[in-house]
Amino acid sequence: MEEILEIILTIFFMPFESKFDNIFRRIGNIQNKALRMFLKMLFIMIPVSIIFAVCILCSYLFRGYWI
Repeated sequence: MEEILEIILTIFFMPFESKFDNIFRRIGNIQNKALRMFLKMLFIMIPVSIIFAVCILCSYLFRGYWI
């Protein structure tokens, strides 16, 4: 199950890989260290929370609780 989700997420996020690198490069150019750290944490936490929500949704649907 985890392998299937990993493959789906890899295929979904692969086209955006260069955009992520550009965003991290722009964040690295910010002079204010507190703002830079906050943006990095925010930029990492949002995709992690989306992945977590997708895993919970798939678990909910595949176990059949919605029937």
